[in-house]
Amino acid sequence: MVAAHQAKIASLSAETLALQALIIETVTVIGNSRIPLGSLFAKAFDNAADLLEKLSIARGADAGHVPEALRVVEQLRLSLTGKSNPKDGV
Repeated sequence: MVAAHQAKIASLSAETLALQALIIETVTVIGNSRIPLGSLFAKAFDNAADLLEKLSIARGADAGHVPEALRVVEQLRLSLTGKSNPKDGV
């Protein structure tokens, strides 16, 4: 049973890392193009952070991994833009 859980954790960790790498590289490639999309990316990060913050508040003590997901969004924002916009209290 423990081995099965460890395998699932490893699989989910790999999937998460792959998605983060794809997001970072996709946004970097688009950002390096001549198409001015910076404000759209900033809005997407703001919306994602707002969604996760609301979800965390709504779930309260049962928020589980939601606060960590918000932290990941902020890390991705920092990785891509060099700027952080952390949410207070989460």
